[in-house]
Amino acid sequence: MKGCRHFRRDALAGLALFLGVELQAESPPVPPSASSPPRSLSPKITEAITAKLPKYEAPVPSPAPAVDSPHPRVGDSADDLLTLPKITVRPAEKGPESDYAWLSPKGRLDLAMKTHSGLRAGNLFGLNGGIALAMQQEEREAKARAAVVDLVERTTVDDSAEAKRIRRLMKAAVQRPNADWLVGRSGN
Repeated sequence: MKGCRHFRRDALAGLALFLGVELQAESPPVPPSASSPPRSLSPKITEAITAKLPKYEAPVPSPAPAVDSPHPRVGDSADDLLTLPKITVRPAEKGPESDYAWLSPKGRLDLAMKTHSGLRAGNLFGLNGGIALAMQQEEREAKARAAVVDLVERTTVDDSAEAKRIRRLMKAAVQRPNADWLVGRSGN
């Protein structure tokens, strides 16, 4: 405990020397009274340090800028208004629809070979990779067709003329041998 007290005195003496304050011999410490809190600095050192510190000046409040509100309200003062900066909100860019779209060509080939593991037997120089990818593509198209059929069946529950026309178009689209309807490509 005594070492800590000496350290504080030495630190304050060094601060006072740094600030250019002349210190006088300190009188022996006076025991604190029961009513006042104990002081760690003598009043002379405190006065010398505060004399060297800059005086506090309250900041001058700047006048509030004029707010051009489209709907001015009666009775509002400039202090009551909160003006936010203009923010432009743009829709987030859509990422790929499925996890499959994130895969690299090698990842797609690995997935196809894993799904159709029978193609690994007799796979000389990776020649069965194209077949596996074609099979995987056919399966994905079949799932997409099934999803469209399911959607049409759930949304056309009545026997109106429009529902019959939608079912007829869906049947024609599903029976096509190509997958142009799936991604919106034209056959040209």
